[in-house]
Amino acid sequence: MQAGIKNADKGRPDRTLQSVLRGFQVLEIVASAHEGAPLKDIAAQMGLKPPTAHILLNTLLAGGYLARRPGDLRYRLGEAAFRLTDRYLENTLRQGAEQAVREVAAQMPKATVIFVEPRDYDFYVLFRMSPDRPGIIQMPRERRMAPYQSATALACLAFSAPDERMAFRQRHDFFEEGKATWGSEKKLEAFLRKARRADYVLLNFTSSGVRATAAPIFNRRGQLAAALGASMPPEDFQVLESKIIKIVTDAAHRLSAPGQDAQSAGGTT
Repeated sequence: MQAGIKNADKGRPDRTLQSVLRGFQVLEIVASAHEGAPLKDIAAQMGLKPPTAHILLNTLLAGGYLARRPGDLRYRLGEAAFRLTDRYLENTLRQGAEQAVREVAAQMPKATVIFVEPRDYDFYVLFRMSPDRPGIIQMPRERRMAPYQSATALACLAFSAPDERMAFRQRHDFFEEGKATWGSEKKLEAFLRKARRADYVLLNFTSSGVRATAAPIFNRRGQLAAALGASMPPEDFQVLESKIIKIVTDAAHRLSAPGQDAQSAGGTT
């Protein structure tokens, strides 16, 4: 992109706004600077006087497209810039997830297969296929998974960032929602650590009459984006356990951004 792009013919339908083009150029410069870029470097690369470049930077700062740490003169991409990409990738992920649910369900006709996304510290089912409605992709409206009792919710909890886990625990009080299932927080934490080492959750609650597994899905920023899970009666699950786990984890890995897994996402602690 060239600095100083102009279009003097205001009557042309393809005319452009130079300030907007300059704003995009700032984002490109900052995105290319690994440690961020200072005002003088940005101004020099754009061929602008520092006061003019400063106005552009302040505008992008106000919109959240740039960020600057206290006491640091370098500018970096802000959260608003990342959100644009995240929204695009979320839509792309959902398209792939629907197909993945179909493929997993086709390989395991007796299983209930679900794709779950964390949102506002709850876990919502976006896609579901079950033996009672073979071949039908279900999209439940605002259906949430039990936070301490479902494999997909526990996968989200296990592989989310530590600060997100803490916020989740504050929203969902363990003694009210999880103690009856786990008995103690120590047992739950041991289960989550085991899941992070294995790269999947394997759940066997005899009282529920089902056995389930779930695997995490990560975005390009290495953050937990979703979980894919499958459940079926224990007698059926036990016979095919290793195969079921492989089918689910392989599908989750294919949905994850290239190079992202439990280890690279920093969810091993």
